[in-house]
Amino acid sequence: MRPIFLILPACLVLLTGCSRAGEIPQINTAEMSVSPDSSAENDELQPEEMDIENVPDSVPDEEPTTQERETIPPVITERIQNVQNDGNIHIFDDEHLFSEEVTQKYNDYLEWLSISRQMDTAVVITTHLDNVTPEEFAKGYYQTLYGKNSSGFLVLINNDTGKDFIYRQGVCASDMRDPTAEIFRATPELVEGNYASALEILLTIGEQIPEYVFDRANAIKTNERTALAEKAKETGHSYDVIMIKLPEPEKGVSVEEQLNSFAEEKRQELNAELLLLMDVRSQKCVISGTPPEGLTSEVQKMWKQKNIFDAAVLYYDKLKS
Repeated sequence: MRPIFLILPACLVLLTGCSRAGEIPQINTAEMSVSPDSSAENDELQPEEMDIENVPDSVPDEEPTTQERETIPPVITERIQNVQNDGNIHIFDDEHLFSEEVTQKYNDYLEWLSISRQMDTAVVITTHLDNVTPEEFAKGYYQTLYGKNSSGFLVLINNDTGKDFIYRQGVCASDMRDPTAEIFRATPELVEGNYASALEILLTIGEQIPEYVFDRANAIKTNERTALAEKAKETGHSYDVIMIKLPEPEKGVSVEEQLNSFAEEKRQELNAELLLLMDVRSQKCVISGTPPEGLTSEVQKMWKQKNIFDAAVLYYDKLKS
């Protein structure tokens, strides 16, 4: 049994990690005990003493390698069956730690998660932290990929110092529970080389983020996002909301054109019947799809009179009635 040593981590508000270590003990054959009546001379068989008739026809099969015994968990296979990945990369494995199948399947899973939860996700495997802490490395890598205003998480598998880490940003920092328990559960799997099982434990935490309501601007509170997600489920339809801070539109493009184009793109990506896009920069909203007449104006008016949360509540209440 490969020994496992766990170092308990200090908990952080946004960043969480733990350590793993473990080596296969080396057997020193020179120190192995020998019975008193045995000797090197007695142990060696001379050619004329060998019983050729009892020599086996073949040697026993070798134990399967880690990659041969890896199987993709059913929950992952189910999630990715309809995923169409246009080449987006989420797994950065320069060390080639994972098998080709594990890399492909979990890259597709992270693509599904990124779309269904409207977040940015990544897995990074490294053997060089470049003289920074795992926390600093994970944060820097995530923000290099996705920027400082993104919402999502990055799993760092740290083969330098052994302290694995999950960096969370935006809504994921507040709405995902502390992943320390998941890291501890995954540690023995990583040590034993069961990477498919370890990744299932580490990555499915992203499903804690609710569907239907995507607050990429961190515009409302956690309990408000939860309440809106429940209202979305009660409608029995795929009516989504995205709250976001869009950049200034390009020259020659109006804010309305920008919002309508982005909303339609996201509605198709999410396969939603309706999508309410609320841009916190311009304080304007649009509904992509075929909404009830006058609904967009009512939501816009409520947002102006009260706040963005009450406007989103009105959206769902009107659609439910």
